[in-house]
Amino acid sequence: MSDKERVIQLLDKVPDYKIGYVLAYAQGITAHKLKKVIGERVSFYMNC
Repeated sequence: MSDKERVIQLLDKVPDYKIGYVLAYAQGITAHKLKKVIGERVSFYMNC
């Protein structure tokens, strides 16, 4: 079973009223990762 399939299984068990918290958490992880990648690229170009 892939990680994606496991996440989907777990989401099926989360009550609807808590899905917003899960979504906010997932978006926070994505935003943090994106900021890190952008920061690394900016640093790279600034040092060139």
